[in-house]
Amino acid sequence: MYRLWSEWDIGEGNKIFATPEAGEAWLRANQTVAEMAADEELTVDEYIDSCFNDWGYFSWETLEVIQ
Repeated sequence: MYRLWSEWDIGEGNKIFATPEAGEAWLRANQTVAEMAADEELTVDEYIDSCFNDWGYFSWETLEVIQ
């Protein structure tokens, strides 16, 4: 399980994702992320990639599930 860390509140606070890919699908559909991408004159995919790889604004925290 994975938790998304974001520099900003984009609605991720109470969400846990089964895979990073599931989280990235959620990010691509997120209206706030779309608006931020438009402000930077980037596509949503370019913006998300930059937030993870270039700017450090997004990252994944791996969660340990204990049963």
